[in-house]
Amino acid sequence: MTVIDGSGAVLGRLATNVAKRTLKGEYVDIVNAREIIIIGKKEMIFKKYKEKRRDISCAVNPYRGMHFPRTPEGIVKWSLRGMVGHKSARGRKAMKCLKVHRGIPESLSKSKAIKINDAVKKPDKAYVTIDELSKFLGFKG
Repeated sequence: MTVIDGSGAVLGRLATNVAKRTLKGEYVDIVNAREIIIIGKKEMIFKKYKEKRRDISCAVNPYRGMHFPRTPEGIVKWSLRGMVGHKSARGRKAMKCLKVHRGIPESLSKSKAIKINDAVKKPDKAYVTIDELSKFLGFKG
């Protein structure tokens, strides 16, 4: 089992690395999911996710149909789901190998979390954390 620290990591770069690991059958736990960043202008990111959320819900009855996640760990898992190919048997198995946590749970506090050097980048451009995005989408945690 591999524990990966997501603080300061770019979402797309982290997701590709984790997707490769889970497709190989490796169990991965991502901690500090609320500190993962998305590079881009704040207004554009918020607009994109709000439109995505609106397009997914049914126009007639919004309580029926696909539901877009609001929690930080749900947003990270949703983006990984697209890279794994969750509809195939191999993808479903890979998604079962993945766990995402908002902070660091007590069960994983003693294990050493690794940082992926390719994913961690101090952006010189604008960025948004997953925590800010989830609060914008209506998460109250």
